[in-house]
Amino acid sequence: MDQTRNPELSPELFAQRTAQFFETYQLPPFTTVEEAVNFVMVMDTLVDAICESMKQLEMSYTPETILIFGSPLGEAMRKIFQAVWIFSPAQDRWVLAFETPKGEMMELNVFNKLEKRIDNGMEDSITYFLQGTLNVLL
Repeated sequence: MDQTRNPELSPELFAQRTAQFFETYQLPPFTTVEEAVNFVMVMDTLVDAICESMKQLEMSYTPETILIFGSPLGEAMRKIFQAVWIFSPAQDRWVLAFETPKGEMMELNVFNKLEKRIDNGMEDSITYFLQGTLNVLL
């Protein structure tokens, strides 16, 4: 089952998966907004490595792959935008929600973004996604 689409889950799962990600890959976790931004900025390189590895193993990504790599991406975005995890019935998935300076609620579907990045390559750059979201807020 795709856990990113399960409304019964606690969003704490994404924080737990993020901690596991940093432990597994022996990376220092981000603790500041600047570190979170830097993490997001290297996600395209990380996704390229994942895709190359899957290609060599003649595998495709699974919902678990999206959860494993999307959770730290989401937690970084959560820190950057002071967002909260919510289950969006409209998107049928857990998303990040935050209020824009204009008082509007904005949802970021990081799991969908990661799937598109894997499927479409740099055409769906995660770095560009971050920069575009930041530009909306300025």
